[in-house]
Amino acid sequence: NTNGAGLVELLDSDDDEQWASYNPTDDDEVALQSDRDADNDEDTDVFTYEISTTTFIKIADSAYSDGAPAWNPAGDKIAFHSDRHGDFDIWVWDTTAAPGPTNPLQVTGNAYDDGYPVWNADGTRIAFWRDRELWSVAADGTDPKRLTRRYR
Repeated sequence: NTNGAGLVELLDSDDDEQWASYNPTDDDEVALQSDRDADNDEDTDVFTYEISTTTFIKIADSAYSDGAPAWNPAGDKIAFHSDRHGDFDIWVWDTTAAPGPTNPLQVTGNAYDDGYPVWNADGTRIAFWRDRELWSVAADGTDPKRLTRRYR
């Protein structure tokens, strides 16, 4: 509840689970970051978790750190950050498509770390953090825009 009453534990685990994001079209499903099945001490992966069945599905299996998942408003894509190319970039996983070389889609790529994606209300843009500034990018990776400037 919004007043803090009725708190319910979604899962009981010895693993480090964080950054839960409800699927906006299915309140029985969350995306989350976890170190379960980690390849090393620094590795985290993104999973979907079905609350009623306690089923985990790893959506982005890599030997790198994937995290901070965020569902788009339609509930068919999950943005997350990953360091699979050396620094953190924003990636989008299409939950309706089969896994493969184009799934997930890299939507940012530069010399800076990009992280903590958040979708806009109509799902056309993703806001994210880059080098102590806020940026946004179209969901297909085009049209990056700096939203704030940090003091230099």
